[in-house]
Amino acid sequence: MKKLFLFSLLCLCFTSCFEEKTYIKNQVFYTDDETCILKSNQKPLNGFLTSNFGDIGLYKNGKREGFHKDYYQSGRLKLRGYFKKGDHYDGKLEKFRDKEPNGLNPELEQNKIKGKLHGIKRYHFNDIRYEESYTKGVIQWRIRTTNNGWTKLDREVFKNGKKHGRCTYTHEPMELFDFKGKREIHDYKDGKLHGKYIWTDYQSGEVILDWEYDNGEIISQKCYDIKTKKEIGCGGRIEW
Repeated sequence: MKKLFLFSLLCLCFTSCFEEKTYIKNQVFYTDDETCILKSNQKPLNGFLTSNFGDIGLYKNGKREGFHKDYYQSGRLKLRGYFKKGDHYDGKLEKFRDKEPNGLNPELEQNKIKGKLHGIKRYHFNDIRYEESYTKGVIQWRIRTTNNGWTKLDREVFKNGKKHGRCTYTHEPMELFDFKGKREIHDYKDGKLHGKYIWTDYQSGEVILDWEYDNGEIISQKCYDIKTKKEIGCGGRIEW
């Protein structure tokens, strides 16, 4: 009986020694690199953080560790994902905008396997939506569209992390979303311009530059007047 009591006491001490202390969100603040700092001693948080809207997650030396959720002051969900040493490490990470009705307006969606991007990554910047495809951390393609995804603006393709193949781009001003093929065409090989390099006028859609590249070097140049559509001199290499 005495041995059983001592064993139980030992287990209780062991559990209490390794139990993470719990803090609430108004006891901490975050630095620019998202390190969580305890206000009372100005040191990186080591413990479990919770809020009025739900549990957030474990912090070690101020960095997110394990599965985390976070919330806006409105109570709407801000993010959820699995972290290691402060970085999204495995599985799906989702970040949401603080908008009605419940915060589930995606700002970022991505998947990682052991710290490397894998699969489709989607994110928003201003009124533009980006989609990228990754295989074990290496980008395969990138598409830029209007925020609703209906109008494709740019498409880039990659091989071994370098542009490879035909990439298409739109022109400024960005408020003109109905381009109807009025694009730039850039052909790449292993990250260097190789093949066609075409520019069109964003208003008329007429070709104004029709150049040819070979392994990053210009081998032919044709330039056209927008109004007459006739070939004119390019005046040497043009930098954009």
